[in-house]
Amino acid sequence: MRYVKSFVGFFLVLLMLVIPASAAVPDRASIESASLTEYELLMSSFEQQKKDGKFSGEYPDWYAGAYIDDSGELVVLVTDYSKDTLALICSATRSSVNTLFAPRSLNELMYQQSLMMSKIMSFLRQKMNNSQKLDNKLIFMIDSFVGVGISQEDNLIFVELSNSSQANRDAFTKHISSYPGIEFREVETVDSLEDPVKAEPRERGIHYQGGYLGILADPASIGYRARYNGVNGLVTAGHCVTEVGQNIGIGIVRFKQFSGSLDVAFIELYQGETVSHMTADGIPMSGYIYDPPENASVYFRGAATGYMLNGTVASTMYSGIAFDSETHQPVSLSDMLRINYSNGTTVDGDSGGLVYIYYNNSYRAVGINHGLPAFLSGSVATKAANISGVAGITAY
Repeated sequence: MRYVKSFVGFFLVLLMLVIPASAAVPDRASIESASLTEYELLMSSFEQQKKDGKFSGEYPDWYAGAYIDDSGELVVLVTDYSKDTLALICSATRSSVNTLFAPRSLNELMYQQSLMMSKIMSFLRQKMNNSQKLDNKLIFMIDSFVGVGISQEDNLIFVELSNSSQANRDAFTKHISSYPGIEFREVETVDSLEDPVKAEPRERGIHYQGGYLGILADPASIGYRARYNGVNGLVTAGHCVTEVGQNIGIGIVRFKQFSGSLDVAFIELYQGETVSHMTADGIPMSGYIYDPPENASVYFRGAATGYMLNGTVASTMYSGIAFDSETHQPVSLSDMLRINYSNGTTVDGDSGGLVYIYYNNSYRAVGINHGLPAFLSGSVATKAANISGVAGITAY
């Protein structure tokens, strides 16, 4: 027996010597990095196919979504498991990615989500304006409503409520939607999470991405340095500024939108003010953006928390309701990122802060923090892709 062990041990040592280092099992980070490239290629192929008129919806009807699995691999869901569909995916991603069958297309889920938000907003306005007497059970459910997102991994719509009692679920089903692909989730929220700590600029006139913005009616953080109409500046959350033309001390507000897929403001900086390519933690940003898939690993830096948060994208298609402090009216926000953080949460003063990702050997902006509602384990962010594509504000 002792001889057998010695022989086996010798064989293992010999095996380690002859196997090249390149044969080592790749870690999750490198696997996920490759998956992010595959996802980007897939989305680019969809954009081109849509331009070529090959489908009329937002996505091909066979496409049910995509996500990063626990091992870092990209998984693509399809409603049509035919050879032609699989060939299209392999051609687009230039690799053989994992595919799974799912009964609901992403177009279908997006349509149902839109209907739900439309009804929620309609009932909320009726409630606020007292234009029509509403069922008390419906009112209780609306008061508990947080948001509605699409889980591509689970191929369903999840409805987040601060109180997911059976009564609230029944009210949602009765008045909003009885769609079979719904999952109710209870989330813990608070009205606000206060933290007076601010990350002050380390040098006069130099500001840092994810750092302290300045004196505003609402405390805010810098997102990333950006360019709008040929002018350099920065982006922050739109709900933190009052109006276009507002003087905020270090610059002037040149763009603001707080509705739809955007909660963003562009600040043109005064002469002598500049935004570093570094974050407040010393992370070098590349000036590029990335639109991540579900479950991708992301990071956050805001002025109030003052340290880096680690998280994952729980949904790339999240809709919720915020309130405009200027108009005192509800605002419907859509196509947002819902992010779960593992080592903390965003707090008051983090609005506008930087959400970023490490991809293709560089750090890239993913979005800026919207913040509300104040999740105890996560947040909502405006996509950098929408800031660029909708508002024409680009990172640099």
